[in-house]
Order: sequence, then structure tokens, then C-alpha cells
Amino acid sequence: MRASQSPDHYISAGIPAGFLIRGLYGVSGAVAVAYQVLWARMLALQFGVSIFGVVAATAAFMFGLGAGSFWAARRGQHWSRPLRIFAVVEIGVALFAWVFPALLEGLDRGVAALNVDAVAMWYLAYGTGTVLLVAVPAVALGAAFPAVLKAAAQLRVPVSSIYGWNAVGGAVGALLPLLLIPSWGLLVSTYVLMGCGMVVAGVALGLSRAVPERGPGRLSVPAAELVQAAEKLRPVDWLGYALVGAAALMLEIAWIRLFGMLMLRTEYVMALILAVYLSGVGLGSLLVRPGHCRYWLEFGPGVAALAAVAGLWGLPYLAQWLAAGQFATLNTALVWQGLALAGLTLPVTLMLGAWFPALSRHLGQKGHHSGRLYAVNAIGGGVGAIVAAVVILPLVGSTGTVVIAALTLMLVATAWVTDKRFALAVVPVAALAAPVWDLPPVRELLPGTLADSRDLARYEDALAVTHVVERDSGHRVLLTDLQRMDASTEPSALHSQRNQLRLPLILHPDAREILLIGLGTGISAQVAATLPGAHVTAVELSQGAIRAAAGFFDGANAGVMGVIDVRRDDGRRFLKLSPQRYDLIVGDLFHPDLVGRSALLSVQQFEAGYRHLRDQGLYVQWLALNQFDWSSLLVVIRSFAQVFPRHALFVDGFRLALVGARSGFRSAAQLQEQLAALPVAVRRGLFGREGLWTWLGRYWAVDAGPGPVQDQWLPRIEYALPRLRFAGNTVLTDVVEKMLARRPDVQQVAGVFAVAPVDVERLRAAYQATTLALRGWVARFEGRASQAALLLQQAYRRNPDDRWLAAALADELFASLVQARRRGIPEQQVLAAVLSVDPDHIPALRALARWEAAQGRHEIAERYRRRLRDLDPYGRAQH
Repeated sequence: MRASQSPDHYISAGIPAGFLIRGLYGVSGAVAVAYQVLWARMLALQFGVSIFGVVAATAAFMFGLGAGSFWAARRGQHWSRPLRIFAVVEIGVALFAWVFPALLEGLDRGVAALNVDAVAMWYLAYGTGTVLLVAVPAVALGAAFPAVLKAAAQLRVPVSSIYGWNAVGGAVGALLPLLLIPSWGLLVSTYVLMGCGMVVAGVALGLSRAVPERGPGRLSVPAAELVQAAEKLRPVDWLGYALVGAAALMLEIAWIRLFGMLMLRTEYVMALILAVYLSGVGLGSLLVRPGHCRYWLEFGPGVAALAAVAGLWGLPYLAQWLAAGQFATLNTALVWQGLALAGLTLPVTLMLGAWFPALSRHLGQKGHHSGRLYAVNAIGGGVGAIVAAVVILPLVGSTGTVVIAALTLMLVATAWVTDKRFALAVVPVAALAAPVWDLPPVRELLPGTLADSRDLARYEDALAVTHVVERDSGHRVLLTDLQRMDASTEPSALHSQRNQLRLPLILHPDAREILLIGLGTGISAQVAATLPGAHVTAVELSQGAIRAAAGFFDGANAGVMGVIDVRRDDGRRFLKLSPQRYDLIVGDLFHPDLVGRSALLSVQQFEAGYRHLRDQGLYVQWLALNQFDWSSLLVVIRSFAQVFPRHALFVDGFRLALVGARSGFRSAAQLQEQLAALPVAVRRGLFGREGLWTWLGRYWAVDAGPGPVQDQWLPRIEYALPRLRFAGNTVLTDVVEKMLARRPDVQQVAGVFAVAPVDVERLRAAYQATTLALRGWVARFEGRASQAALLLQQAYRRNPDDRWLAAALADELFASLVQARRRGIPEQQVLAAVLSVDPDHIPALRALARWEAAQGRHEIAERYRRRLRDLDPYGRAQH
């Protein structure tokens, strides 16, 4: 009879103890990885960028697992009841999770007390403290592995099964926070996991009583033989398997970057990548059989290296498939994208999972040195995670990191293969990798939107990949992580970026200290810098964006980088540590559904901004309406209103500004007086023909009522918003229609800004024009073109100073040019009509320049071209 069928190996309920220990360690793996994800999420609140939280938590876990496993591998031979040790570990880790938020707060205060100004040194200090902190429970979890291995040896359960089920459980644990956090937040989710850990501990204690006690001398392999087996390990074995761990984590970090860019780096995709990775590792371990270890070691490394490099060749095809994919829902997209991800990574992760049990068997003594091998692999993984994020990614990029990891796996494998000529296989793998060493151009990775572009620059570090691309039209686009279009030099985009500072300066014309959270291309900062006596500080974490603003967008931002104070830092950290107070704080647009961004819309962020405002200061946060559904928008408005009881909303096209006043808004009369005091040239440069009444006419107010808010410890919108990418334009029209239905009467804005009775009609005209414009845009989205045109014409008649309305009407007039020619109407007459509506209409100016040149009036044509270059500095047709 097999040992697993012995009465000693059944618990009282008749369940095989071997089966139970597999399941138990699988659940333990799920809880451990879920802890890791939660702690990484908490660390992101301190670091400000989730990638550092991920790297710090991963490195700390790997170092701790390695140290704990190494210690327990030496001491564990004396444990007669190893499952009791395992139970104590689970209880201890659960208690640590309970106090972790308080410990994190203490670490935050300790690092702040160091008064470190340089962001790099701050990250170093905080990263070191984080690694030491998270390593404490990881050491305990590492010690649990040899304990479970010893219990498994008593039950004749193979190492491959234990390791595999633990990794598969980890894959489930990676997805668990997606279910827990949106409903219960970080703290309650932690308590749920603590309960699961306690259940694991209780079952382990019960199983410990059911398994016969065996002293160190009664094991199937004596303790002396254990020590002898460890002594037989060569230095190359230790170093080699440590390098395997380093290469594995390098691949994980690089894959998170690469696939996260293509598949949208949301909380869902990050969890999916980790789950697929761990699933492959677990499955690979479970596939290993004692008689096949040699085959895994002989052929597996070559397959893994080739598959890793082949995955890079597949990136453009994956991008095309994703661009063409019409997924009905987020869940459908995640399933198909998970399958695609598995197809690209599974051969590699299977080998990584099989390597551990295969190598343990290969090195002899039935794997009783597995704890030590696991230890060096884990420590190597921690080193690999840090080196990949801090050194290799900035030096060679994410694709280069994959190539280095693949070649490392092949070279290390020569230590254990029979035929040393295997090392020569590195040559063809390197040849295959050479063409994909660099990231493919953006036109291949985003064929649906930027197929007409060429790359001008790419900057990659641990934070992001920043691209500057130029389209066939000559316009430039700044991209972060591919999917986040930060800014463009298209004329309408230039106008939108300038408006992000025009509104705050209309409401606070005498601002002197201005803080911008987010630099982008520097175009918004340029508007603020033109205000006489203003000192502008821009906080931007992306070094790529800072370089791009200085080197590729200087024609659009008028060289603003030389006159403003640029701080490379995270906006939340800057507000946390800076003693400075400001007249204006302006938050840039960003994608709130991407990992690490939503905290910028949290109650805590708004509170930090409130504390840094001067008495008459304003905090302005911009949102893109097409990135929200109605319920998520209410969450953000409610969060803002909780901090700023005196607040207002302003609509600029499909952008929404949340404006919070520390001590109330100034009256319209005060604003008129302060604006009139500005030099005429400055006023025109800042605001054009859109003055105070046009902007006050864009006022809105939405009573969000009671309900959830965006809290750092109970995040909501980053889990709700990714679903909108599959909902079409109906979500935007729904948001706009709900806003229109709730727009207050003009008397409300007149009361907020104490508008004099003589000016109420001017305000009413601009106010009505905004309402008509939004109704017209909704009608256009819904296919009611004639009604849309009528509404826009009515809106323009109410307020011809509104630039968006003038541009829309001018576009319609310009589109009628062909029909006018057929009717015999002179072209220049139509163009003059267009420019009478919108003097900055670029297609009309361009057509007039061509027409004047054709008539031989080259001086007039050149004046039009100069005007075009001012309005559209990068448009190729102007040069």
C-alpha cells in the first residue's frame, strides 16, 4: 500500500492528509500574494507611483522569503511538528498585517524627519525602510516553506506538488484584491485576509495533530544526510539558481511594463499579468515528474529563452489585435487578453516553475536541500527586481531587459546540462533578439490612432515610457506609457492646454505663487509665466516629460522651461513635504483609471491642496468628461466638495474644472477691476477675446448629495472606470445630459460672484450659449446633425466671444466652400466670412495664403503664413 493511503495519512473526516496539505499551502499562497498586492497598494500611497510600491514590496518579499527559507532549512531538521511552525507563521503574519498601516505611518514620519529634499534620495530612504519593514513577515513566510516541505516529506508529497499548488494559489491571490478593495477598501480587505490566514493556521494545527509526530532521527532521510546533501551543492549551483531567480523577476518587471502599455495599465490588467505569471509557474511545477527532470533541464532553458524573445516579435501583432478587437465588456476583454498573454508567456513561466523541482531532483538526495535552493532563488529574485527597475530598464529599456533575462537563463542553464555545447545556442538566440532589442515604433504599437507617426524621442525609466512622436501633419504628440496621450500641438489641443491656466487666472488675476501639479508639454505653464510678477512651480515626476517640454515642445511653450521652477517629484509627496503656500494650485488632466493616478482625486489629495493655499487661494482640478460615468463623476465632485465647501464647476468643451476657494470667490466687479489693471498686451495674450463673462457663462453646479467619496484607503473610481472603455459614446452623452438637467439658474452664478444687475444680461447670454452648445454637441453625437447645427448657430449668436462656438461655426462655413464654388460665390468671400467668425481659423488662413500666392500677392500671402506659424507652430503646411 502506498504511504499516502496509510491510515496515518488520513484525518478523521477521511480526507487524505496529503491532499489537504496541498490545498492548505495553496490557500496560504493566495493569502500571501494578496497581502503583497495590498501592501504594494498601500506603499503606492506613500511613494506616489505604484511601480515603486510593486518593486519595493516584491523585493522585500523575495529577500525575506530567501532569508527565512535559508534559516529554516538549517533549523528545520529539529522540528518534530513542522505544521505547528507553519500555523504560528500564519498567525504572526496576520497580526503583522493588522499593524502594518500604523507601521507604515511611522515609517513615513521617520523618513520625513530626515528632511531629504532630493527625490532620488527620498525614494532611496523610503525604499530601504520599506524593504526592511515588509521583509519581516516575508522572513516568516520563507521559514514556513521548509516547514511545509518537511511535513510533506512525512506524508510523501513531492516538492513539485507543494511548490506548484502554492504558486497556483498565488495566482488566485493576485486577483483577490480586485474583489475585496472596491467593496471594502484596503483596511477591511486586510482584515478579511487576516481571517483567511487564521483559518489556514487552525487547519494546520488540526492537521498537525492528525499526522504522527516524527523526530529528526526518524525522517525518511536522516538529518546527517540532509547536511551532507547541502554540502554537496557546488557554488555554481547556488549562484546559478540565484541568477535564475534574478532573470525571472527581471522578466516579470519588464512584462508588467510591456503588456501593461498595450493592454492599459489599470488595476485589472496589473492583476491579470501577475496571475498569468504565477499560474504558469505553478503549472510548470505540477507538470514535473521524477523521471523527466533531465528533459526539463536539458531542453527547458532553450525553450524559455526562445519563447521570451519570440514574445517580443509578437508585440506589434498583439497591438494590432488589441486595436482591432471589439470587446463587449471589460470581463470579455480581460479573458481574451489573458489568453493572449498566456500564449506569449506560458512557455517561459512553465519552465521557471519546473526548474525548481527538476533541479532539486537533479542535484540528488530527493530534493532535501530544496529549502536552500528556494532561498537563493528568492534572494536572487529580490536583487533582480531592484536591478531591473533601477538600472536595466533605464539603460536598455523594457525589451532589452527581456533579452538580457532570456540570455541569462540560457547561459546559467549550461551549469546543469550534460552537453556543454548547449552554450553555443546563445548565438542564434542573440541573433533572433537583436532586431527586437529596442521597443517597436509607436506606429506599430498604436496602429489605430498613430499609424501616420514617426518616433522623435523615447525615454524610459522605472516610472514610465515617454514618447514624442511627429505625425505626417507635422504636429507632435507626447505619450506616456503609449496609452496616455498627455498633449498635442494640434491647434485645438493648444487652446485646451492654455485654458487650463486661463480659467484660474480669470478667477485670481493677481496670483503670484502658482503651483502646477503636472507639467505636460509646458504649454499651460507658459500661460501662467506670462502673468507679470508670477512665480510658477511645476511638479512633474516623469523625466521624459521634462526633457520633451524643453527639447521638443519649446516652439509651442515659448521656451518656458527657462523661466519656471521645475521640480522632478511626485505631486502628493511634494505637497506633503513642502512648507510653501500658493495663490493657485492647478492639477493637470490625467487618466484616473490607470494605476497610481486615482489618488490625485482623493479626499486626502484635496486636503493637502487646501492646506497649501493662501487665504484667497484657489485649487483647480481638471477632469476629462469622457473618462467618467455619472456615478464616478459624482464620487469625485463629492470628494472635492467635502474639502472645499465653497466650490464651483466650470465646463470648457468636454473638460470640467473643479474650483475650490479657501475663503470664497471674488465679486465680478473685483475681477473686472483686477483684469483691467493688467497691461492690454498681457490681457490679450492671456485670454484673447474670451473674457470674464464667457468664462462665468461656463459656470456649473452639481449637488452630488450623500454617497461614497474617493478615499485613499477605500478607492473606488479606478475599479469602476476601466469598464467605460467598452461602453462607447453613450456614457459621455449620458454625463452631459445629466449635467444639463441639473444646471442651476443663471441667478445662482450671479449670486456666487455678486454680479451687478447691469451685467446680469451679459452673463445670461454667455450662460445660455454654453447650454445651447452642449445640447448641440449631444445632438451631433446622437446623429441629429441639422438640429446640432441649429443649436450651435443659436449659441454663437448669444455669445460670439466663445472661441469653441466660433470655431465650430467657422468649420461649418468652411465645409460649405465646395457648394459655394458651385453656386459661383467667390472663394475669398467665403473665406472672409469664415475669418469674420473665427479670425484664427487655420484651414481658412491656409487657403487664403495659397489664393494670395496664386494671385501674385506674395507679401500678403507671407503675412498669412506668419499668422499660421504663430497659431500652429508645428503644422507642416505652414512651413
